[in-house]
Amino acid sequence: MSGYFNHKGSGTSICVDETMEDSSNSDSGYQNGALLYFVVGKCGALKCPPYVDEKVLTCVVSLK
Repeated sequence: MSGYFNHKGSGTSICVDETMEDSSNSDSGYQNGALLYFVVGKCGALKCPPYVDEKVLTCVVSLK
């Protein structure tokens, strides 16, 4: 998942477990934090196949 493409800090993608858990220091109040969005594959930017155009990627690996 990642931030929206034109939001500050959106360049970092993270893998998110489907079972959400809170942090021991979390607060249920409004935190004005970042929103996460699914990352989808786009042919041309990725090799298709094996990737499928407009399909949600299950995990992103940085090759830096």
